[in-house]
Amino acid sequence: MKIISSTLKILLLATLSLIPSLKAAELNFYMEYATVPIAQGFNAVGNQYVPTFPTNVTPTYLEYVIPYPALGSMFYYYDQGWYINTFDEFEIPPMWDPPHSINLSHGKGGWLLSPTNTSLVLFGKTPIGTVSQTVSNYSANGFGNFHIISSKLPKGGLLTTELGFVPNNGDIIYAPTNGGNGQSPYKIYLYGFPFQSWYPEEPIIPKYSWFFYRSLTPNSVTWTQTSSLIETNDGRDFGIFENQPYDMVPRY
Repeated sequence: MKIISSTLKILLLATLSLIPSLKAAELNFYMEYATVPIAQGFNAVGNQYVPTFPTNVTPTYLEYVIPYPALGSMFYYYDQGWYINTFDEFEIPPMWDPPHSINLSHGKGGWLLSPTNTSLVLFGKTPIGTVSQTVSNYSANGFGNFHIISSKLPKGGLLTTELGFVPNNGDIIYAPTNGGNGQSPYKIYLYGFPFQSWYPEEPIIPKYSWFFYRSLTPNSVTWTQTSSLIETNDGRDFGIFENQPYDMVPRY
């Protein structure tokens, strides 16, 4: 795993070296990667980057978003029903099975079941400017559907105050937890009663994680986020995210 991760980092740095004369603002995105710790058991993993490789297939397939988990890992993806992939250690090379069956789009996520403590290398593009996603959960039978949502920027924090997600009155959030010792894998939050606030408190969604969203109204909700660019005196570019001014991340 360490050899693969190191090779991936070298590949990304080599790719970035091909565009040294361009500023991030000219590209409208940053290229970056992150090493995310993974515990043995279930881990909530969200796709907060725009995938870049390869270009000849749908780039959000699971095998291109999470290419190298621990051998024997399983991934649970929800789209009005659960879909499961296994990272098959008996394939040469190891791969997700069945291939091309889970489309882990930008701003989505799922449960990664890892057989051991390890780490993931997540990589892709971070947009500069405004990104948004719209979800309408209301179904014909009058009950809201469940949707997994992740931030489209690589950041975590208080869901409304820092991440800018404002649901409708009466909407429900199920935030993943460790779920150990017989506890529920989710903590439930209700929005809107009595003063457009969260009950029992505002949820905190960690970086590279996600949450279940459910609306009991016919109104859709649009989540808009913004990242902008500042430049240091030494010429390096930094990204700065709206509503979270101290979450500055150095970029290439």
